[in-house]
This record gives sequence, C-alpha cells and structure tokens, in this order.
Amino acid sequence: MAGSVSVRESMVVKPASETPRQSLWMSNLDMISSNSHTPSVYIYKPKDSFFDPRVLKDALGKALVPFYPLAGRLRRNNDDKNGRLEINCNAEGVLFVVADSSSSAHDYADLKTCLESGRWLIPAVDYSAGISSFPLLVVQVTYLKCGGVALGIGVEHSTADGFAALHFIKAWSDMARGVDLAIPPIIDRTLLRARDPPQPLPNHNHHVEYHLPQAAVASDSDHETATVSVFKFTRDQVNILKAMSLTTKKNDDDVENGKYSSYEVVAAHVWKSACKARQLAYDEETQFNIAVNGRPRLQPPLPAGYFGNVIFSCVPSALAGDLMSKPISYAASCIHKALVRMDDEYLRSALDYLDLQQSHHHLSSLARSAHYYKSPNLGITSWVTLPIYDADFGCGRPVFMGRAGLSLEGKAYMVPSASSDGSFSLAISLQSRHMDSFSNISVRESTIVKPAEETPRQLLWMSNLDMTSINAHTPTVYIYKPKDGADNFFDLSVLKDALRKALVPFYPLAGRLQRNNDDKNGRIEINCNAEGVLFVVADSTSCADDFTDLKTCLKLGKCLIPAVDYSTGISSYPLFVVQVTYLKCGGVALGIGFEHNTADGFAALDFVKAWSEMARGVDLAIPPTLDRTLLRARDPPQPLPNNNHHVEYRSQAPVTKPAAVASDPGDDTATVSVFNFTREHINLLKAKCLPEKDADNGDNSSVKYTSYEVFAAHVWRSACKARQLADDEVSHLRTATNGRSRLQPPLPPRYFGNVIFSCVVTARAGDLLSKPLSYAVSCIHKALLRMDDEYLRSALDYLELQKSQTHLSSLTRGSSYYKSPNLGITSWVTLPIYDADFGWGRPVFMGRAGLSLEGKAYTVPSASGDGSFSLAISLQSRHMDSFSKLIYDI
Repeated sequence: MAGSVSVRESMVVKPASETPRQSLWMSNLDMISSNSHTPSVYIYKPKDSFFDPRVLKDALGKALVPFYPLAGRLRRNNDDKNGRLEINCNAEGVLFVVADSSSSAHDYADLKTCLESGRWLIPAVDYSAGISSFPLLVVQVTYLKCGGVALGIGVEHSTADGFAALHFIKAWSDMARGVDLAIPPIIDRTLLRARDPPQPLPNHNHHVEYHLPQAAVASDSDHETATVSVFKFTRDQVNILKAMSLTTKKNDDDVENGKYSSYEVVAAHVWKSACKARQLAYDEETQFNIAVNGRPRLQPPLPAGYFGNVIFSCVPSALAGDLMSKPISYAASCIHKALVRMDDEYLRSALDYLDLQQSHHHLSSLARSAHYYKSPNLGITSWVTLPIYDADFGCGRPVFMGRAGLSLEGKAYMVPSASSDGSFSLAISLQSRHMDSFSNISVRESTIVKPAEETPRQLLWMSNLDMTSINAHTPTVYIYKPKDGADNFFDLSVLKDALRKALVPFYPLAGRLQRNNDDKNGRIEINCNAEGVLFVVADSTSCADDFTDLKTCLKLGKCLIPAVDYSTGISSYPLFVVQVTYLKCGGVALGIGFEHNTADGFAALDFVKAWSEMARGVDLAIPPTLDRTLLRARDPPQPLPNNNHHVEYRSQAPVTKPAAVASDPGDDTATVSVFNFTREHINLLKAKCLPEKDADNGDNSSVKYTSYEVFAAHVWRSACKARQLADDEVSHLRTATNGRSRLQPPLPPRYFGNVIFSCVVTARAGDLLSKPLSYAVSCIHKALLRMDDEYLRSALDYLELQKSQTHLSSLTRGSSYYKSPNLGITSWVTLPIYDADFGWGRPVFMGRAGLSLEGKAYTVPSASGDGSFSLAISLQSRHMDSFSKLIYDI
C-alpha cells in the first residue's frame, strides 16, 4: 500500500486574465450528473527539470481563461421553483495543492492500489457548506520519494463529463509545454436545450433509464459489504470472447458482418458472470447501465470542444435465466440492440423527457446512485477509447492513469493499459460474498488420490504442539507462468502420479483425524487409513497476473483452493486438499490446503517440495520423520517454576476497548492491507537501533538485532500508535518460533509435524511509544533469546499438565490472542516458499489466501530474491488509515 502524504502548499489559482462574469445555464444532462468530484490520478516517472510548480500554475491560470466556467462556483437559480443549478462564472479560482509523499511511483502505478489509496493524492472537498462553497476543479501535485510525481485531479461532475475534463487537462498540459490551444471549448450549453414544446417518444417503455429505481430486491442488501477487484484482459482474450459471440445470421440484430464490438462482448461476459456469481433467480430482471457519449450520435454532431455533460444512459434489460442459460451472443445482442437505438431521435427524446420531469421533482434525484447499479443490476463505464494518457506537461506521458475510489456496488470501469497493446483492466465492485464466484472458477474434475502402494495402517500419536494448532486448513497459493515450448505444462497425469508416490513416505497425510475414545478429553490422533487426499482440477477466466500480488491473493485466493466441509466432524475430511487451476493466459494456479493439526508450515513446505521433486523424477533423499513422540513431555513434567513462564499458553481475558476510543458498533470491522518493503527499509530501521552494550554480559559484547526483530518492533509500535492505546495498557506481541533447531539435540531435518512454539513479548504501550525503537527491539530480542531447549521442554511439560484441566485445543490461538491491544507477526521471509518446481520452473508468486483474525500479520518474501518482502496485516478499519501512514514513517 502507499505511504504517507504531507501537504507543502495549498492555494487558489485564478484565470490569468479577465474572463466573462455571467451565469451559465446548465443542461438537463448536467442536472442528472453526480454532484461530486470525479477523482483521477496520473503517475509520472522522474525526468530532468521535472514538474516545476510555477510552470504548472502559470499554465493552469492560462487554461482557465478559455475554460473560465471551471474557475466559477455552482449556485441555485432562485427564479426557478426547483432551484435549478447554474454556474456562477465569478473567477473565484480552483484549488491547487502541492504535497510530498514517502511512496514511489511504483506504489501507485496499478489500478487496484489507485482505487484503494489514490484519494490521498487528490485534495479533499468539503461539501457541507453548500454547493457555492467549493471549487469545481481541485488539483494536487504530489512529489514522490523516487523523484516521480502523482497528479491528482477532481472535476465536479455536473460541470463536465470525462470527455470535457480530459479536453481541459490536455489543453493545460499543452500550455505547460508552450503549445497554443488547439480546440477552444464551446461553453454554450443551450445546444442541449430540450425542444419547445418537448416531444418525447410516446412508448411508455422509452427512457426507463431515467425512471426512479425501485427499492432493492433483497431486504439486507443495503447492509452488504462490497469489495473491489481488478481483472486484466488482453487483446487475445477479447478476441476469444468475440469468437464465442459470432453470429451467422445476416439479419440478426443488424450486426455488421455478424460481429459485435469489443465493448459489447466484454460487457456481455461481465453481465453474464455477475448474474451467476450473484445467484440470481431465473425470473429476476436485471438491468445493465451503459454510459454513452452523445457527441457523435446527435445530428448534427456537437462541436468537438463542447464543454459539459453529454453522457446519456443506455439500459438494456433481460431475465437473469436467459443470460445464464443462453450463449454469450444473447447478452451481446441485448447490449448491441440497446446501443443501436441511441440515435439522434432517441437522444433528443431523452432531453425532452427529462425536461418534463422537472414539474414532478428535482432532476438531481435522477442522478445515477446506488440503486441503479446494485444487485441485480450492473453498470460498466469504458475509458478504453479515451485519450487518458495524453497529459504531457513537458516531462513525458504518464505511465499510469486511473480512477481513485469505486464505492457503488455493481459499478465497473474499463481502463486501458499505457502500453497501447490493446490490454485493459476491469475494476468492479460487488458484494463480498459474490466476488469469489465472480472470478469464475469452474471445476472440471474432483478426485481422491491415494498412496501409490501399501502404507502402514496405524494410529499416530500427536504431540501437545499439534493439539494447540488450529483445526483448519492453512490455505496457500502458488502461481506459475506458462513456459515456452512446454507441451505438457502441468500435465495432470504427472502431478497425480507424483502425488501418489509422495503419499507413500508421507502416508499420515492420506489419513484422517479421529478422537481417542480412551482419553477423557478425546485427544486427537491420525488414523493412517490411506483414504487419500482431495485433488481438484479447475479452469478460470483469470490470468496469472490477476493473482500475483499478496493483496489479491488474500482476498480472492480462496477460490483457488478446494472448500473443506468441517460440519460432519474431524474424521470426514481429507488432511490435504489441492486444486490445479488452469488460467486463461496459459499459466497455472496451484492452491493447497494443509490441515494445521497435522503439520506446520515447515513440514507442509517439505512435503510440497518432495512432491515437486518426484514430479521431476528426483528421488526422495531423506525420508520424513513421522515419530512425534520426540516431542512427548517429560515424565514427570518439569515446567519452569516461575508463574510468569508460559503466559503464551494461558487463556486470554476478554479484551477491552481503549478508554480514549468511543464505543461504536461498527468499530470492530477488520480490514486487510498489504505494505511493501525493501532491504533499504530494514537497513534504515537497523540504523535507528544500533548495537548497544549488553548489561547482562560481563565482557560488554555488543548485541546485534536481526531483521525480524527490528521490523516486528516497528510494526508493533505503529499498531499501538494507530490504535491509540492508553499509556498503561499492556500489549502482547506473539511470534511464531520454529523449535526444530532450538531443541537439543535438534530434531531430525525432516520431522513431520508441528514444532511451532509461541513467543510472547509484553510491554506497556506508553513505554513502546515514548521510548526509542531500540526499546521494543530489545524486548523482542530478549524474549526470543529465552526460547532455548530448557524453555521449550518446559513449555511441552506445561501443556502436558494443562490436559487435566482443559482440552488442549482450547489453547489454540484464536482471535482474543491477537486483537487490540495485542498483535501477532508470523514471518515466512526465511521459508523456502519458492522451491516448488514441478518441472516447469519455480513459481512467480506464493502467498497465503485469506487473513481473518484482527491483529494478525504475515511477512512474505518477494520471488525476486532481492531481500524485499510484503507485510499483510489485519486491523480494525478505523485504525488502518493511521497505521498505513505510520508504517512508512521510518
């Protein structure tokens, strides 16, 4: 995620010379446009003599002379009974902000990040003081740490649509380069005045697009959480959709040569997919909202420089059952017919129809709002043909341009790539429960794979560490790019044969959990019955690039892993589930779920590596060690006597809210964010806590802190500050510690089970925040230093004694262990997560799918091997904005 933004300067820029002072009449299309600023962001890579604020301001002042309405303010006409909007061209000016950010151009140069964090790059507008109080154009020039620039622009939508806004921005950028205005703006909006008298088409079904929407169908839909995802499409993928939509009927829908446009086939595919994902009833009507530029459709066409709103709504409708059951050509034909209807006669009728509505209600009530798009409806606005990359201010074209924010459920945008290769991205907002399905994973095959030969049938004892692990499958996803010349890329027979072979030495994975009836607490054990593992084959319309970032994997990765039904008891489900998903680009997603009582991350990765080696024909060099009695407690148990030992396994008291934070029923909603860090970030943190003298060491030797210790300390402090914890509040930081090398003698290198101990560091929030970073680091360092053989053996003994009082599964680290004021950070940075080469190369990405516990965090290394990594963390939504700024304050 992007870092902090600090404002350096904020001022008003006015036209460079005198402009007409007048009231500008606004059309009916202006009236029904949203009364808010459309936010867009341009990203520029660094260049010499880069983005001089004086040049930008001078050029802006000049551009505001021909585009003088932008320097005015909205107001209501008191002579109109409905208080019709008009522009008061009073030259009050536009807002121009200069800011600095700790982020780089790379942090913002993708649509997903821009939608989530781009608002920080655009000045906030206060609408509370009325429509005459705010400027119609706001601009923010943000200088990034890498030397690049983010240009954030907000244009008030009732003043100008996207075509008009881009015309202005192009004129401004031309003037910054000393180029004269090529196309002057046409300010007169009476060109779109309704006819007198109005003559709308007589059919009642015409102009349904401007009917006030009915209430939402589902009573709970207003409370559904929406999520935004971005999907990338290439020219080849669009051509595939066109081929699927081909019609041979010459008279079919008047489609020229039996072909539909790129927009029509993509929109049809998205509409059809959304209906399926939403599980709409077959008899439910769904409307599809399309923004149509009327400039070339009106006759005669409007002048090229018309400055205002000329976006008409086109609304094809269909029954969901028809869209889902019929081929894609049906949906494409519905869209095509509706667009063909949008001729001069229809558009003039729409203007007249809107004019007649003024006697019933204010036209602003017909602005496109949530109910127009929310389920069962949908809307897609295409920017694909817009000249969004033409804003060259003398320092080159932008490397990225995109919208900042997407709040309406059911709304989508298509944004072209800067590469001009015909690719584009689709950003869409859907209810969270529908988004996984929307990514369109279709299962081709689901089978059980069993060991290739007979394996021991036995009951396998499980250690106390196995007992305290969560009874769920840890979900991980590997992404592989297609390999040139590989005819058998991820051949299913190769994968299944290798899996069967791997399950022979790792035979407990092919078993099932069960409870020991002879144990009063029903201790869990593995029934090694060779029932097998679940192997699923699926296809997806997504590409490898859609999943190769941790944020997307956390949100959507679960659809790449087989779902496990836990409702019928622990003996009913496999301990290992895998899904091979073939992606549209030719790549593969390998989704794996490992039951956590059975194995920790180290053991799971060891199995995946062994499976991948067998797929390459490499024999298993070292067999796994399956005997878990190596972690049996001593007899009798001998835990350390201090009462403060092993607080990590004590049940947590209910967590109270900080006194400084007001109670709010919506406070506890958690959100997940991802932050990227480089080796340089870690070095900066280490420089802040240079080695200090160890007071406990007689020779005054220096203490050197690890990368994990300094980074975990920084995250811990940032979380405490973001949560606004009281100074006297105690915060626990939980660290997952691998005991394999800490126990003496060390466990065998291929020990297969759980050897993760909890290390708990405790401090008061006031001490963490008031003292230097080195204080938090030293707390973590001392706690980890304590995790030696004596302490770990004591922990096993302590857990053994707890069996008489409680079931060990009650000590599983649930939400109360991590939620505010506590925190947990698990590091995958040193794990060999990219070693799973099945014969077609290493994965280009590996990450966890899903992160549900508030206060839980993971660090995941980059596949590049350059020392960079990502932090994924779940915090309460009200704390995340502050945390996102603090985490980059290094």
